[in-house]
Amino acid sequence: MNPLDFANAYINNNIDQLIKAIMKHETIMEHNQDIGFKREKVEFQCNEKINIIKNIESFILAQIDFQSDYEEDIQKLAKSTLAYYLGNLEEKEQIIELFKLLSKHILESIRDVSQRSYFAKTLYGINENIELRNWIEEKFQKLKNTKDIDSFIELIFEKLMQYTNSKFYNQCSQQNSIKEILKMWIYGESYHKILEYIIDNSIYKQTPKRTYEYQIDDIVEFCENTLAYDGSLFIGAIIELLQSIDCGSDITNIIENLKFIQKRFKYGISSKLEIILYELGFNDRTIVQELSVYLNNIPERHIKKHIIKKYLHDNREVLRPIFMTFPSYFAQKMENI
Repeated sequence: MNPLDFANAYINNNIDQLIKAIMKHETIMEHNQDIGFKREKVEFQCNEKINIIKNIESFILAQIDFQSDYEEDIQKLAKSTLAYYLGNLEEKEQIIELFKLLSKHILESIRDVSQRSYFAKTLYGINENIELRNWIEEKFQKLKNTKDIDSFIELIFEKLMQYTNSKFYNQCSQQNSIKEILKMWIYGESYHKILEYIIDNSIYKQTPKRTYEYQIDDIVEFCENTLAYDGSLFIGAIIELLQSIDCGSDITNIIENLKFIQKRFKYGISSKLEIILYELGFNDRTIVQELSVYLNNIPERHIKKHIIKKYLHDNREVLRPIFMTFPSYFAQKMENI
């Protein structure tokens, strides 16, 4: 199959049909066969190719301003890549054609220059950006009126799982339980607590051949990669695309609230104080949770980075015994505050 077939299927929103056609090929083996290609591996490779195309599209958006001579810039950009440098003559030609094809798709899909600048910041492909922007427009009033984190998760959950394309979620025997796991993460629960929840509720990993019990490594991978990285990327995309929409009202408060939620996704902690401590260099969830207990007498209006930093500096002697129970790295951080 020509590599550009994937790009054309992506552009025309025919990815699902293409993958289904590939899966019907006689070389794709069923579960009881011992020859051919494994179905799950072929599906994984197809999805990887599509992700590469989306990443290239995002790369073009970030690098090209699409002025009158953009065609030459596109070729230069394609030729600047490592893939082009390593490719043979045919592959180099295909890379240039792929960049041209995707740049044409970008121009045809987004005529507005300012829209392209917002899309370039999301790290998503054009089709994903357009779909997410339409979803934000549709859900704007709910986004605006959602006051608590639990309601926000209920609102975004399905879209979040779609955009993260999580293997953990896709293989989970009780997919609705992922909401609770997500909440446990952003409320600062430990990996072991999350695993206990999974065991207590008889939640398993299901594959076409058999069922597995989740292990602690599965929890760490899901929380740190899917939720912390992909999840915060998704929230960041909502923040960027919100600013591209004529909402008819001030969205400053919505943006600030989303930025706070984004950091909860990223760090797996629950309060503004814990986030500030984390960003001051105490980048361990357990440590910032323990440390925040000793700082809970600070009024809410004073929970700002420069005030917390000064408080830690002024109270080093009082806090030193606490830090002596932490790894030496964090004790040294405290000394350097």
